[in-house]
Parts: sequence; C-alpha cells; structure tokens
Amino acid sequence: MGSVKSDCCRYDNLSRIVCYSLFFPVGHGGSDLLRQLETSVASLRSYNSDIPVIVFSYLPPAHHSAVLNKIAYRYGLMIRDQGSYDVWLSTFLPKGWRILRHYPVLHKFMNFAAIGSIGAGRALLLDCDTIFASNVDFLFDRYHAADIYAREEPTCKRSHYGYDAEYLDEDMLAAISRSEGIGMPPPFNLGVMLFNNRRWHELHARLPDFLTYVWRFVLWMAGNPPAAAEQAFGEGPGVDLLRSEWAQIVTESEARSALRFPSSNRWISEQVAAWLAVGGLSNGTYSDFARSDVIQNGEFIEQSRQRPNWIVCHYFSQNAGRIAAWMHSVTPNAVPEN
Repeated sequence: MGSVKSDCCRYDNLSRIVCYSLFFPVGHGGSDLLRQLETSVASLRSYNSDIPVIVFSYLPPAHHSAVLNKIAYRYGLMIRDQGSYDVWLSTFLPKGWRILRHYPVLHKFMNFAAIGSIGAGRALLLDCDTIFASNVDFLFDRYHAADIYAREEPTCKRSHYGYDAEYLDEDMLAAISRSEGIGMPPPFNLGVMLFNNRRWHELHARLPDFLTYVWRFVLWMAGNPPAAAEQAFGEGPGVDLLRSEWAQIVTESEARSALRFPSSNRWISEQVAAWLAVGGLSNGTYSDFARSDVIQNGEFIEQSRQRPNWIVCHYFSQNAGRIAAWMHSVTPNAVPEN
C-alpha cells in the first residue's frame, strides 16, 4: 500500500529520520493542518538543515496539492504516498472500518512497515502541532537506550500536574492489560515519539491489535453514552453512526468484545489503543523524555520571555495561536511568514 517516491534516495543517511503523517477527510480542506506542518518543519529546519524528513500521506491525489508540494520543496521533505486510508482500515479491520474511517487520527500507527522498508535506523514521529527551539539531533543524542521515548500523558500517575483518575483511570488500564495478557503500558502522549532499535516489523505486526482495540472501545462507547462528568469532552466521530446502525453492523460476539474505556476523554481512544499495542511488544522498553527537553500543551507558558531552552514543544492545537505569538516574540525566525 503505497511506495516511497524515488526522490527519497536524495537522503544518503537514514540512520535518523523525522516523520510526519497526514490525513484529513474528503471535504475537509486541511489548511490548518498544512499550516501547522509548515510551521513545525520551518522551526525544525531553522536548527537542522540536513536530517531526513518524510511526510507519510494518506491524502487523496487531489490533496497532494500545490500547498503540500510547495512545503516539501521549500524545506527538503520527502512525501511518501501511503494510499487510501479506507483501504488500510478495511484491510486490517474488515467489519469496523466504515465506522473508524470517521476517526482521522489512526494513520500514524500505520507507518512502521514503510519506515522499516526504507532502512531507517531510528525515527522521531511528530504531530503537526509541534515546534522546535533547538536542534532535533539533541533528542537522538540524548535518548537512545529504550525502544520508545515520549512524554507522559498529562494527569497520569507520572504527571507533574498530579494524578486525575477521572480523566485517566490507570487501575482500570492495568486491569485491561491483565485481561488482555499484555504488559502494563505506561500512558504516554503520541505527539512526540522517538523509536529506537529497529523494531519496525514488530510494531507493524501490532497494527491489527491497535485497530481492534479502538474498535472495541468504540463499541463500548456506543453502548454507554457519556456521563455528566464526561460531557465536556463529548465523543469521537463515528460513535453516533454506530449507534444508529448497531443492528446492521454489530453481532452478539462483537458486542461482548466491547472494552470499557478508561478515560473520561473519549477523544483519546487511539492513544489508549497505542498504549495497549505497545504493551504487547515482547520485552519492549519505554522511558519518558525529560520535561526540560520536550514540553507539551501549556508548559511553554511557564517559560520566561527569554529564548527557550527546550528542544521541541507539542503545544496541542487549541494553543496554536498562543504558541505562534509567543514564538514570534522570542524566536521570530523560527516560524514561516504568512
């Protein structure tokens, strides 16, 4: 499904690569996402002009537009066409794909086979809502022992914000892990992830489990509308559709496979599914990035108006305006001009 374009051969050394992944549904212009991508890549290139950067694209051909191509040309990016998002989903989840196609955030876990096929040694996977304030090589230099590095999920037991069991019930997560016969996954945020030790085949082999976990969570959500405490987050796309078509789609055995979701935030189903998939790796190792190197969400507000000393910030999309204004004030050359 998809192939690396021949111009990827311009990269002589793939021992370290940076990866982005793009998809937005038909009818969604994607201008905000492309603007975030350009801002992220512009800041990365401000400090490192050489590291290979690959954009895995699940966009229809019509969306391989002048905007994306211009970004790729300007910043020396390689675009890998991954084919149809629907085809990927239907291949690995024949029953539930028509519902999960409404979740436009599952594609990042689909890229491991491609990363392995190009001979990558280590890979930093980034969301588009990220921005750099230093050389990305520092992350590769400092974090190389564990298989996976990321930041802890906010308000998990490791979080400096303190533990919020209503937002994320780690005891329930541990119980799910035991029932699935896998290791207890450490809750981590998917916005910035560094993968070492070339475990691409094993990670790709977990793709069906990842998608199945999302599907089982959605089955449970459809049968259990949000409680009052969860109304602030709402529900992920597709849940109402599943409710309306339950009788036509869901068999009794599938209904019994529904998996209770351990968070009041139903928009992070792909994160919880990724934790469980990673928890199933044989002898897999995980460690957290230091908060001094990778910051997330509102942590950038804690910084002074001096030049930042962190490497990368995952600012979450709701903070896009604030992070852009702040970065312009301290590092005006690190973001592209409008």
